[in-house]
Amino acid sequence: MAAILSTPIPAVLAMEWTDMCAWYDTAREIDRETWGLWRRDE
Repeated sequence: MAAILSTPIPAVLAMEWTDMCAWYDTAREIDRETWGLWRRDE
């Protein structure tokens, strides 16, 4: 997932748990919108 891999590790480690969960969900949405058609995600 490009959105997750492009985020610097120190930025992720500085997040609180709720922020990290929201960041992960947003990154999954971006990934799904970007690559979903190629992978046939629904």
